[in-house]
Amino acid sequence: QAYSGDRAEGGKHRRGPSAISQGTSRSDGSSTAPVKLKSKPSHADAQIFRKASTVFRHKPTADEDPGMRYITFNDFAKNGKRLFISNILKTTKYNALNIIPKSIFEQFKRVSNFYFLCVCIVSFIPGVSPTSPITNLLPLIFVVGFGMLRDVYEDSIRYRADRKGNLAPVVMVTRNSTYSAPKGLFSCSSKPIDMSKAAADLPRPPPPFCEVAAAQDLLVGDIVKIHKGETFPADLMVLMSSEEGGVCYVSTANLDGESNLKRHTVIELTKDITDPSTLTDVQGEIICQLPDPALHAFQGQVVSPENPSPMPLSSDNLVLRGCILKNTDYIFAMVVYSGYDTKVALNMRDPPSKMGQVEYMLNKVVLALFGLLFLIIVAYSLVAGVLQKNNAKEMWYIGSYGQDSGGTVSAKSLGTFFILFATFIPISLFVSLEFVRVFQAGFMTWDRNMEANGNKISVKATNLNEMLGNVQHILSDKTGTLTDNIMCYVACSVNNEILDIRETPTVMQDKVAAGDEGVRLLVRAMGLCHSVVPEVPEDAEEGQEPIAAGSESAPKEIEYQGQSPDEVTLVTSARDFGVELLGRTLDTITVNEFGVQKEYKMLAELEFNSDRKRMSMIFRDPEGKIMLYCKGADSIMMPLMKPGPHEDSLHEHVHNFAVKGLRTLVFAYKELETAEYEMWFSKFQEARGSIGDDRNEKVDEVSAVLETDMQFVACTAVEDKLQDRCPETIQALRDAGLRLWVLTGDKRETAENIGYSANLIDRRMRVFHFTFDSAEECEDILHEHIDIVERGVYVPDQEQESSNAPKKAPGHTRKQSAIGKSLRKIFKPRPKEFAEIACIIDGPSLAYVLESQSELFMDFADKCKTVVCCRVTPLQKALVVRMVRNLRNANTLAVGDGGNDVSMIQEAHIGVGIYGREGAQAARAADYAIGGFRILERLLLVHGRYAYVRTCLTIIMSFYKNLQFTLLQMYFQYFAFFSGVTLHNQWTISLFNLLLTAVSPVVVGVLEKDLLESTLSANPGIYHSNLGGRLFNFAVMAEMFGYALWHSFCIFFGWYCAMEGFTPSAYLNGKVLGLHAFAGANSSLSLFIVLSKFMLMAHTWTWLFLISIAIGYICLVILFAVTPTSLLKDYAQSGVLYQLVTCPVYWLGIVLISTVAFLPDFIVLMYRRIFKADKVMILQERENREHPNPSLSCP
Repeated sequence: QAYSGDRAEGGKHRRGPSAISQGTSRSDGSSTAPVKLKSKPSHADAQIFRKASTVFRHKPTADEDPGMRYITFNDFAKNGKRLFISNILKTTKYNALNIIPKSIFEQFKRVSNFYFLCVCIVSFIPGVSPTSPITNLLPLIFVVGFGMLRDVYEDSIRYRADRKGNLAPVVMVTRNSTYSAPKGLFSCSSKPIDMSKAAADLPRPPPPFCEVAAAQDLLVGDIVKIHKGETFPADLMVLMSSEEGGVCYVSTANLDGESNLKRHTVIELTKDITDPSTLTDVQGEIICQLPDPALHAFQGQVVSPENPSPMPLSSDNLVLRGCILKNTDYIFAMVVYSGYDTKVALNMRDPPSKMGQVEYMLNKVVLALFGLLFLIIVAYSLVAGVLQKNNAKEMWYIGSYGQDSGGTVSAKSLGTFFILFATFIPISLFVSLEFVRVFQAGFMTWDRNMEANGNKISVKATNLNEMLGNVQHILSDKTGTLTDNIMCYVACSVNNEILDIRETPTVMQDKVAAGDEGVRLLVRAMGLCHSVVPEVPEDAEEGQEPIAAGSESAPKEIEYQGQSPDEVTLVTSARDFGVELLGRTLDTITVNEFGVQKEYKMLAELEFNSDRKRMSMIFRDPEGKIMLYCKGADSIMMPLMKPGPHEDSLHEHVHNFAVKGLRTLVFAYKELETAEYEMWFSKFQEARGSIGDDRNEKVDEVSAVLETDMQFVACTAVEDKLQDRCPETIQALRDAGLRLWVLTGDKRETAENIGYSANLIDRRMRVFHFTFDSAEECEDILHEHIDIVERGVYVPDQEQESSNAPKKAPGHTRKQSAIGKSLRKIFKPRPKEFAEIACIIDGPSLAYVLESQSELFMDFADKCKTVVCCRVTPLQKALVVRMVRNLRNANTLAVGDGGNDVSMIQEAHIGVGIYGREGAQAARAADYAIGGFRILERLLLVHGRYAYVRTCLTIIMSFYKNLQFTLLQMYFQYFAFFSGVTLHNQWTISLFNLLLTAVSPVVVGVLEKDLLESTLSANPGIYHSNLGGRLFNFAVMAEMFGYALWHSFCIFFGWYCAMEGFTPSAYLNGKVLGLHAFAGANSSLSLFIVLSKFMLMAHTWTWLFLISIAIGYICLVILFAVTPTSLLKDYAQSGVLYQLVTCPVYWLGIVLISTVAFLPDFIVLMYRRIFKADKVMILQERENREHPNPSLSCP
């Protein structure tokens, strides 16, 4: 959490409904119901270990609370009876027993695979299938096998990661009693893993009282030794630390993405132990809460025979699995939660299942085609039955077939036609899409222009590639996303004046040298009131102490690690101004204060949280005085300070800082009497030692007692600079027709002015500010402003509200509402062009919108070019994304860089994470991870648009070729007594999708470019042309179906007329072509027209594309040649190839039939180009003139 006063991530609303949807979840929102999210169950909750632990847990004794966890020090027999689960942790889907059945089940959960499985099963029924079952079985095996291999490969990666973690060597204190963990559900193996070889490879030999064990063999109650740089194997209670005062420092970047270090302390029971071998003699019992997924929630107490009073435990004493020990040589800690009970396991969640708009449309098309196919099969079956009933008995040449009844034939024909027309839906399409998307992701990764800050793009959801070309709303975080999250101290307000180091770089040093007490007090507060930790980089000299509390000066290599970039900036600036942090222990801070080394004794730290929005430190200074230093948000701090001459200037200066986009913090101090402090501290200890859901509230309540009547010190201003090319990127996205929302925890003024500097808002826009105090006021004001915009009525006060002047009291908005109503009565509505507008709303007001007025707010937001939501919580970010998704059915993209953006990123259709300074949690949770905000422009406008065009073409081509090929079978049934006899050879049917026509759609899906990159960059508005599914919808599919119907009609009846109708024979010598030659002519011309249609549909003819076309023809010739051989043993096809190539009618028919078939295609194409040209066509013509022979390369 940032300590900055203008950040409010995760905070409670100052106003607003008491119950806004809580949790992480998803359901449909509406204007009359709250916008909600639906919580997804955690991965651990689904595990059999977790269930077994709950069901079979040892029944507590009479003196044990069933709602608490009890762990006895050094008593493994007693702990074993409580049946704690083992420390094994698995994230894989498969194991040796279920890998085959479960992977097969996963594949056939897909509707398309299940459809072709049904086709394959029916084809094995005797007397039903018109073709060999192998023709259906081979494609199914290929498609399903490919999917299974991909899933198993991905699971093998997880397996190797699990194995590495479970078998990691851990130094463990030897158990003082013999105890074996229960087998089966509660243990990972029948016997402990032999770690003798791993022990020999350790850089440090274990102490004599320790042994080396595998991480998976750890039990609750075990004591382990962790060295610097090692990962914690379980959730551990810190018992002993190498650092003075019993502190240790932990990196939680692997867990929550935060890059700063967290400070933890040893428990009170063992804080005086200096010999780790005596830890086995500790007696006592830990009573703590049951496993809880909340990362920072932990409550408990230690009961010891030596101390009658329970000693409190908190999250400061607990280090979590997956975190890394930093800046501390070693610690000894006890396992409290193991395996699936650890917080990291409880927070494991399967990534949200996202499906792009194209995939949704694809499913609809498949269902529509299946419905049409079902009607055709039923109709053909009925016709077959009627013909059998009326005519079969007279056809003596069909033998016993003529004895079957019409009903029997109709029933059999259902299966026969189901198999015969199975190619109506392309099975190869789904494999082709997998290949296409992988290559598209590869192009993104290989693109050097997609690198920023040393990070390449990482694509984790290839199925969303095409959706990048159809985004309508971008919802972005501000800090670290639009800005660089590089904090620079720039100014302060002290002694009723602003000291700006940008104007006078040495102004602070000059004031300090001149003895200005106000400035010196500020610098002292900056150097003392923080949770920053000094750290030596990994490449520092070996043996150098990371924290030199007693040294003359801090090491040159020292760096500062804090809980927010703001804190580190302030401490670093304090060093520049004269107060240098030298060292920190559990209860002391050592500083070099204006040339004199001093040690302050820390008496208490009142931590920052999103409710308090402030932090305080209580010290006993070297003179013996008890001092409280506090810093926090200006809105929180002002009521807590004594009135004084600073008030008027402070309000003005804070506003001036905010309008410049600076982040502000107010500092204050207070001197405490010893009696006052001691009385307060006893209450503080009591609150910290309490156990219950209200523990944090009690601590906050006691903390606030001292934070009153404080003396104002100063207000600091920190600058967070915009990212590289941020304004240009936003302008390009706006030109592309995208709506931008900014969701931030910053103050309104800060967010608004960042909006101006980042081109989100410009001076020509009319900016509306919304502040509501009730749901009724929310509804009234929204109705009024919608009416104002629609009517074009300008309210005089609106001009002032839209400026950068200080915001008026909330009553001003209600007064304006009355003025607006009066004006509407006087002035009649008149048509007027309204300027572009922007909307700014704060978190508390947004709460009313999400609760009951979401539809109304979206009506107003639809008229806005930009919407800024400030002072919002992480939950509200996700709720806003859900609101836009549900109420406008719009494709959304959320982009952020911090852990507080994860919910928003996962809620959006597309989540983009930025590798930020706050850690990589957002990047890990995102569908696409990028190095900087500027990458978003190229990702959407170039790669996204190409991916959409390519994927749509691949899908349309696949459907067209299968429809055209299958319609030939349907026409032939009229001449075959609707008997289900196949026209095409069975090998042609099998290889038509897998070989003859499979390569060309994939090449188009990988290399197609309808416009050059330079054209796309120069015309960002062309991105908008694809919105609404322009290239793939039911109208496009109907057109493709029309082409397939006409082409197949021309092919079949063209050959029928050429070979049977208009000519007595196909040869001059009177010979005629048989059924197999007729079928070969249909198959070969069908392939020729399909491949020609591909060339007509593709805008870019690369050499790979032309080769793929040639491969189709060559493979057909080879297939005709080898079919009658001993290889495929279809001897009926013998001589067909020779008959066709030596027949003049065949060659003449190819020319004439193809010409007639493609006549409608050229007519439609020319009509569109001449009379209905869209912007894409116009730009293509311009490119053709400027680049007659363009050299198109892959992006």
